[in-house]
Amino acid sequence: MRTSAEINAEIFNYGHALFDLVKTEIRENATRANTAVEHQRNQQMLDVEIASVMGQAVFRTDLNHTELWQILWQRVVYAGTNNVKATAEIASMRTLIPLFQSLDNYADSEFVFDKNEWQNFVNVWKGRYPGSNWLQQSKNDREWSPERHFKITTPAVWRILIKDQSIYPNLRFSALDHKAEKYFNLARILSHRKATGEARALRHYMGNYVYNPNHLTGQAWLDERAILKNVRKQFQDEVGTLTALHTMMDLGLKTIKPDRVMTYLFSRLGWLQTLPNTYSQEQILKEYMRPEVIEEMSVRSDVLANRLDLAGLQQTHRLLDIWLVKYGQNAEPAWGITVNLQDHGRDILDLLDNIKSSHTPEISITADEAAQRWPTGDYPSVFAARPPGGPRINDGHADGRTPSRSRNANPKPRREAGRPSPAKRSKEESERLFRTQWKQGRASQPDVYPERMDNRPKDKILKLIEKGTDPEAAFLSVLGTEETYLP
Repeated sequence: MRTSAEINAEIFNYGHALFDLVKTEIRENATRANTAVEHQRNQQMLDVEIASVMGQAVFRTDLNHTELWQILWQRVVYAGTNNVKATAEIASMRTLIPLFQSLDNYADSEFVFDKNEWQNFVNVWKGRYPGSNWLQQSKNDREWSPERHFKITTPAVWRILIKDQSIYPNLRFSALDHKAEKYFNLARILSHRKATGEARALRHYMGNYVYNPNHLTGQAWLDERAILKNVRKQFQDEVGTLTALHTMMDLGLKTIKPDRVMTYLFSRLGWLQTLPNTYSQEQILKEYMRPEVIEEMSVRSDVLANRLDLAGLQQTHRLLDIWLVKYGQNAEPAWGITVNLQDHGRDILDLLDNIKSSHTPEISITADEAAQRWPTGDYPSVFAARPPGGPRINDGHADGRTPSRSRNANPKPRREAGRPSPAKRSKEESERLFRTQWKQGRASQPDVYPERMDNRPKDKILKLIEKGTDPEAAFLSVLGTEETYLP
């Protein structure tokens, strides 16, 4: 297994060339169409959207609470939702609901949300009409009378949650309880802070930290990471881990959003010690929210951002995130993206291999130099922490590659020869492990582990545990999808 310093040296030496090639592949092949005119139009759409994102991701010390509200609630929409769906929801919410147009439309007395009431409402009607279309079916029931379910939650809130067509025609809104709670909590918190007269909305999150656009190394880099970790903690308490990082990135701070797509691409490149590059996208989905994976992703992105900065590029954390994620995302017509290149094009690892075999870095450093610039230790593999009987992967080369096997977009790991399948567990033992892991998860990652869950995700997690899956991996596998929570 390569050391952390060796990986960082490779990222620094070949990252710029890889980034340029990824951009070229996206512009030429991810935007392809039936005609040259359509292809050119898709490229223009992509350029416009990229420019728009980069134009907004400029750090501002004078950001006010109304502006921060727009950033925060939209990042909550994106959490756990694909870009196409999230974009449609944001447009609909902003068009139809005054609160999402301006924080000035918030009032404490009008926007009260009680999560238990909403969960009970969902349980009653979803119990009567199981399935994804339960809400629409419930509205046609002769006993439909939503107001009788809400004593604490105000009409201004529950009419949004049920998508009252008389007020919000064709509203696109994902009424997941954890998201609804965040929307109304954020509006209340920001409204109260605004009322204190403090004009600088970021003061609460950043304290006296003075933004430094330079990419630091050595002890200065460690010091800045410690400060940004505290900033993340402030955001995380309000919006959750990944949404906090997403927000910070879009504010122009030096971080990326290490979502499932980015984590999968970095793992394929062999740039993660925590995750082997033989893991499929489905396996990454089970692991990418682990704290140690998020931590390692942030370090590797710092190295790549540093190298891009030396090449003369600006806002390099945001820049590398937006381009790399487009390499592994599904089609997104609004951006001119028609093809997921990682699934239906060239594996990103093949791009790196080609560069390493044909490209001489303009600037190169050794592993020892990398260790001095980014002084972190090695990261433990999540696989190494697996208990006996947990899922295993095949033997491979030191860098995690599978020997004597062609690479494809979604490599399927083989089990080591002679290794037994994960041992199945009894229902009683699985339930005990479920309760233990949920309790531990709530204590350590309350933004990931919900306070309550519907029976459907519970059953999914229990079945995985019964099959021998590590309890934490089982939880993260299901909690990584939007369907986990009460809709």
